[in-house]
Amino acid sequence: MKLSIVLPIYNTEHYLRRCLQSVFDQDLPAEEYELIAVNDGSTDSCPQILEEFAKKYSNLVYLTHENIGDALTRNRGIDAAKGKYLTFLDSDDAIENNTFKTIIEKAEKENLDILYMKMSQYDEEGNYLRDMPAIGEEGVVKSGFEHPRRTFPATLYRRSIVLDTRFDKRILLGCDSVFNAIIQTRADRCSYISIPYYKYTNRQNSISKQGYTDRCYHGYIKSIELLADYKIAIFPNPTPAQKLYFDAVITIFIDITLKLSIVPTLKKERFEELKKVLKGYDLSYLITDKSKEFKYFDKNFTLFYLYNKAKKIKQLISSK
Repeated sequence: MKLSIVLPIYNTEHYLRRCLQSVFDQDLPAEEYELIAVNDGSTDSCPQILEEFAKKYSNLVYLTHENIGDALTRNRGIDAAKGKYLTFLDSDDAIENNTFKTIIEKAEKENLDILYMKMSQYDEEGNYLRDMPAIGEEGVVKSGFEHPRRTFPATLYRRSIVLDTRFDKRILLGCDSVFNAIIQTRADRCSYISIPYYKYTNRQNSISKQGYTDRCYHGYIKSIELLADYKIAIFPNPTPAQKLYFDAVITIFIDITLKLSIVPTLKKERFEELKKVLKGYDLSYLITDKSKEFKYFDKNFTLFYLYNKAKKIKQLISSK
């Protein structure tokens, strides 16, 4: 089997039929790919829709369990996958018709470990909004440490490089970034294809709107720790390219922690914990670097607090 598509599902009845049909309106023979649809305890009509499609399509593998969360649901799908290549799909999104054959042929012809596919944004009614930035350059193959990266779902992985890496349930937002970042370190050949492929639905009530919550904050810290621990364990003496790669990914989580969890709340314990974690991994230079954008992040909390408090007051006054 050439391709496994992992599809976690939770209460997306409004989008699910479109999503499922897009997977089967393809040009790859049914025996060469499988859709692993994992129902995460949906309480709407998703189970009935899945049963309907399972009766119609022999290459739909339907799994179901009580609600355990997105990360563990994806992991169950990975564990069940049999394809040479692995990719993901969210149940409120869709795939362009007749694209599977093209991406598989490209991956096999160029012996790719990772292939990034084109993503386009649509509104909740299915109207086209815009194309998302390309991740790499078509026809150019680079190693994982050199190629640009983007979190799934529009990413094709050679399943053999996934190994035992799975999504971490402790990370509410960003577990896809950690998953992708770790796997790309094992990739010798990465590239991009520009044909229209992934139709991303821009939903107003997306989970990403919850990025300021306490659970998200702890997930950001855990992401930094997981990435830093992986680097130490697998690349204890990193090359300049490897060091730059890990610094860039960790910086993403520093940035989001500051923007969503520290500056809005101005909680001293969060400010100090983030800095303590970074210093513990000898990443103090990243504190210095981010202080160019987040003034006084490299100083004490009092200065950081007073500066950001004054900034908020000025913004409030100017908005009146």
